Amino acid sequence: SRNSSLTIIPGGNISPLNAINPATIESIEVLKDADATAIYGSRGANGVVLITTKSGVKGRTQVNYDFQYGIQSLATKAEMMNASEYKVFMEEAGQVINNTEGYDTDWLKEISEAAPMQRHNLSVSGGTDKSTYLLSSSYLKQDGVIGGSNAAFERYTFRVNTKNDVKSWLEVGNNLNL
Repeated sequence: SRNSSLTIIPGGNISPLNAINPATIESIEVLKDADATAIYGSRGANGVVLITTKSGVKGRTQVNYDFQYGIQSLATKAEMMNASEYKVFMEEAGQVINNTEGYDTDWLKEISEAAPMQRHNLSVSGGTDKSTYLLSSSYLKQDGVIGGSNAAFERYTFRVNTKNDVKSWLEVGNNLNL
């Protein structure tokens, strides 16, 4: 039995993966061909990705915290023309360039910068013979490497997974992701 699953059907406009904290993923399965179309019909024709999230384990309460901090920069820089190469290119294309000064500015270097990234994950899990629970929260902030753009990706997540065995034949639970 699955703990909690998120089904991703390719072809959608917004990726639901942006809302998942990777620290809460227990397993990922890919269904393709007949398996996917049998369950999801024509929407599963290109395949389906099943992501199962973690759940609590019977036993004592476990508290986990992890933190990551890093600095990002451009891994590779595009090779750009200098001023004289650009002038020759434009003249060959039939354009007249009046600038004869030929300043060579590396604009990619001028606009890119080192960008910080931080991630915090906190989870509490546990359970008894009849019930299990997992509470987790995370915060991610990733600044952009292009300076002055204020381009940052920021994500807050909160997850609650519970399972209760009410009777030998009845299990009640929830999987909530905010």
